[in-house]
Amino acid sequence: MAQVRIVYVPWPKLEAGELHKDAKEFKKGMSDRPSKKVNEWKLAYSDQPGQLVGLPADSQIYVLGHSDTGKNWITNKIEKLEYNLVCDRLIACGLSEHYAGRLKFYNCLNALDAEGAKGKNSFASKAAQFLRKKEFKNVRIFGYAGILCQPVAGLQKMYVPYRGTQAKFGARAVRVEYDETGLPMMVQPIVAKPVVTSEETSSPFEEYSAWEED
Repeated sequence: MAQVRIVYVPWPKLEAGELHKDAKEFKKGMSDRPSKKVNEWKLAYSDQPGQLVGLPADSQIYVLGHSDTGKNWITNKIEKLEYNLVCDRLIACGLSEHYAGRLKFYNCLNALDAEGAKGKNSFASKAAQFLRKKEFKNVRIFGYAGILCQPVAGLQKMYVPYRGTQAKFGARAVRVEYDETGLPMMVQPIVAKPVVTSEETSSPFEEYSAWEED
């Protein structure tokens, strides 16, 4: 059976702005990735009720939108939505407190608070706390402490400055998971491993492509 993957835009389709194009490109890029799993990728918008009803436990939801360090909102470059409104729209589209899959707030730097730390005052943590208080106890919730990019050419990469270079990581390297109260779980981060450089090597770091769903 195909595993359901939903690219969710928390705006009505006609009000999504550039996220409409981003969502289609994201879905195509992720669908084209080499994978041992057979996934069913769908697009969903906030004006499409029922899109998140009855999702199986191995489902994943990617919530799109632009964010930044210390913000409590995401944006489509036209309108800002605070974390509580984003969660309310997910629920209005059918997300149930019984959902036991993964919910990924896929927005740049949304796991960082105003001090640049993975704290309780980041967008992703506030959203997680909001949902936990509404009895969403089974879902695994994630935010990101880095700058994300679109999946391109069958690979999903995330690029972070590292010692003055552009070391390449999978987005999973900066993913932050939230506990049963909505606070960030302290886990050992994935770091770049130096490799032997040569004249043919443009970067002194290995390239990582850790799949998001692993």
